[in-house]
Amino acid sequence: MSGYYYIDFTLKTKETKEPLPIYVKGSIEQSLRTIYGEIGGISTVDLIKFDRETGRGILRVPESNYVKTRTALTLISKFQEVPCHFQVHAASPVILGLLKTHVEF
Repeated sequence: MSGYYYIDFTLKTKETKEPLPIYVKGSIEQSLRTIYGEIGGISTVDLIKFDRETGRGILRVPESNYVKTRTALTLISKFQEVPCHFQVHAASPVILGLLKTHVEF
């Protein structure tokens, strides 16, 4: 296998401003550091694709950090001081595994 997991998600906020991809990635990385500490939270998180209008994106994370990343996504409650949550639509070790749920993307 590739050694990575792909996560199809949507960032849901009450604010109508379109989030910048760099801030979305930073929010996820900050959540990892907050939960697991500086050493435990070290992980490569690649934001492969992100649609600012819908808040939907695809993350690529090392397979060994998949559970940590899912936990970090679940526990994020604010994005730039605005209440939010991340909805995970699908996850797969193969990016083509997300294809059937990502038709409108």
